[in-house]
Formats: sequence, C-alpha cells, structure tokens
Amino acid sequence: PTLDRVCELVSSQGPEGPRSNSNMPFFTLYERVARDIMRSLRLNVGADVDHAREQAQVEEVSELQGHCKQVTEAAGNKADALRQEEEQRRQENVEALQREIDRMRNEMQSSMAERERTSVQSTACCVMM
Repeated sequence: PTLDRVCELVSSQGPEGPRSNSNMPFFTLYERVARDIMRSLRLNVGADVDHAREQAQVEEVSELQGHCKQVTEAAGNKADALRQEEEQRRQENVEALQREIDRMRNEMQSSMAERERTSVQSTACCVMM
C-alpha cells in the first residue's frame, strides 16, 4: 500500500478498534498494515536488488568488452610486429645469400683466372722447350 493508504487506514481507527462494523481489533489492523508495509518494502528492495544486479552485470559486460578490445588491439599490434620481424629476417637472409653467391662467384672467377694463367704459363714453358 501507499503511504497515503496507510495513513488513511490508521486515522480511521481509534483505540477501541475500527469505527466500521468490522470486528477487526486495533492491534490486528496495525499488524496487517505492518505486514503490508513489509511486503511492499520486500518487493521494492527485491526490485532494487534485481536492478542493482542487472546494472552490475551491464557494467561487468562493458568492462569485459573493453578488456577484449584492448586484448584484440594488443594481439593485432603483436602480430604486426611479428610480421615486420619476419620480413626483416627474410630480407637479411636474402642479402646474406646474395653475398654468399657473390663470394662464390668471385672465388670461381679467381680460380678460373688462376687456371688460365697457369695454363698459359704451362703452354709458354712447353713452347720454350
């Protein structure tokens, strides 16, 4: 009941009991009003508790969504960094292989030049004899 209804019920009663033809004793009226007030309070408190739970759940979901967004961004940044590192390693490997190929080519050319010079010298020695 509303507060107005409680006041109305209480004010219509006297110490001898209700003014109507009902046989409800004065104490019983107050007991009934008190029970109604308690029931109303329990309903209101229950609704407040339910609302608080819902609000807490909404806040928790919002917090979790924010956390997920941060984790997703961090994972994306980490993936980008790993891709860049991998690309840099590949480039370094290509450059190292190119240097090795150039070194081997130079060695081969030097070796061929040495053989040619040795061959020319051998031929020259043979011709002189």
